[in-house]
Amino acid sequence: MNKNVQKWIEKLNRDDPEEVNKAVQVLGNKKAAEAAAPIINALKRHGEEIDFACLDALIKIGKPGVPALLDALNSKNIAAICCAAGALGILKEEGALPRLVELASHRRGRVRMEAISALENIGDVKALPLIVKALADPDSWVREVAEDAVSSSFAKEKVISAAIAVLEGGSARECKRAVELLECNPESSIGPLIEKYGEAIGKDLKMRRKAAKPKRDGIVLKRRR
Repeated sequence: MNKNVQKWIEKLNRDDPEEVNKAVQVLGNKKAAEAAAPIINALKRHGEEIDFACLDALIKIGKPGVPALLDALNSKNIAAICCAAGALGILKEEGALPRLVELASHRRGRVRMEAISALENIGDVKALPLIVKALADPDSWVREVAEDAVSSSFAKEKVISAAIAVLEGGSARECKRAVELLECNPESSIGPLIEKYGEAIGKDLKMRRKAAKPKRDGIVLKRRR
């Protein structure tokens, strides 16, 4: 290991978050792969005080740091999980997909949000039904990220089939959001779907469809606060 890199890695063990933050930035600029795991360990200790610097550094380190990032996804530390998910999404690391799918159902809203965002960035259409389900998440931040995801370019061509997949097996709340998504998509034929799934959702969707304003430009979802 380069002696200069080793010196900065040792500084990650200091108690002062400002000093650690500086060390993280230097190691990121050096793209030191051997620093990935120590950076994550420092993040576990200092949390939000250094999380932005850690995310930036791990993205700069890139693919050589992926093994450490994948390990971090299995951590019990929320800051480490969220940072790793964010970096793996930006790096489009498909090896993270199975764990990210699991994390999309995590008890903590922040983790679910980062997992959904990472799934969008990786762009695997097989994750779209999961993202559509997240439109009904109890956490408003998760819902907002999911709304952005289903409106993104990667989702555009497959979002109709993803919404239908949710109708086949989702909860009443998830089905309701899936139908709203289909209603806002000018390319979907919502009539037969309302006939098939309206009773299960528990609402008179025909009446809501009649009252809805027509949408002309792609998918537009109402933000709910």
